[in-house]
Amino acid sequence: MMRKELDDIDAGNAVPLNSDSKKPKADFDKDDWIRQKIRSLSEDTDHRKGLITWVKYLVILWLACVVVIVAANSFTFFDLSDGVLIALLTTTTVNILGLAYIVLQGLFKIKD
Repeated sequence: MMRKELDDIDAGNAVPLNSDSKKPKADFDKDDWIRQKIRSLSEDTDHRKGLITWVKYLVILWLACVVVIVAANSFTFFDLSDGVLIALLTTTTVNILGLAYIVLQGLFKIKD
C-alpha cells in the first residue's frame, strides 16, 4: 500500500535527497509572475493618479484661501502687517513648489 502512495507522488517537483544545494529550486509560474507584476504596476498607477488629484485640489484650495486673505486684507477686513503677508505668501509658494516636486519625483523616478 505504501509503495502505491509513493508512486503517486509527482517526481517532477521532488528535490533529490543528495542535492548539493540546501535550498530547493523555486517552482513558480512565469506567466503568473508577469500577471502579478502588471497588476502591481497598474495599482501603482491608480495610486499615483489619486495622489495627483488630491494634491491638485489641495493646492487649489490653499491658493484660494490665500487669495481670500490677501483680498480681505486689502479691503480692511483684516489688518495684517506687511511682514505677516510676506510670510504667508512665502510659505505658500514654498509649500506649492514642494508638493509639486514630491509628486513629480514619484511620477518620474530615476532608476539607477
